[in-house]
Amino acid sequence: MEEKKPNTPRNSTVAVSPEIGKKLERFCASCGITKKDFISLSLDYFQRYGINPAKHESPAKEMEKLIKKNDQVIGFIRKQEQDILRPMLEAITTTEARIKADFDSLAKYEKICEFVDASIKACDDIADEKKMIITEMNRMYDTSVKHNNNVIRIIKMLVQHLDEKGKAGLMDRLFG
Repeated sequence: MEEKKPNTPRNSTVAVSPEIGKKLERFCASCGITKKDFISLSLDYFQRYGINPAKHESPAKEMEKLIKKNDQVIGFIRKQEQDILRPMLEAITTTEARIKADFDSLAKYEKICEFVDASIKACDDIADEKKMIITEMNRMYDTSVKHNNNVIRIIKMLVQHLDEKGKAGLMDRLFG
């Protein structure tokens, strides 16, 4: 009985013209690979990069397209830099210089604290002075009231002395 071998992959043959066959042999020899490896590597390459050799142009032309597209992107970026980024940078630099100049002229925290402390002291001084004035006015009022009472007492004594018997009615007319 014959022994069956398991299914092993078999090689297939690809037919090419003798001219292409020679080109393929020279190319593979210059790369140091076999024709079988060349076909395998080529298929992997085309699949990996999505290249259809029948549809796509040469890699050099594809590279030219990419370079042109890249140049367009770089041109766009340069235009944005010229129209937007540089003016923005100049505006920021000018604003920063203006802020630094204005900042130096602004009151510093220490100066503000000194002003607040001086204001509080001035308010305290005014309050003390107000208390002194009120105290003095109260003293003057009390003195004035005493003097008025003394004057009234003296006038009453004079009127009594003038109108001893109360006949003239002077006392009733003045204090009545």
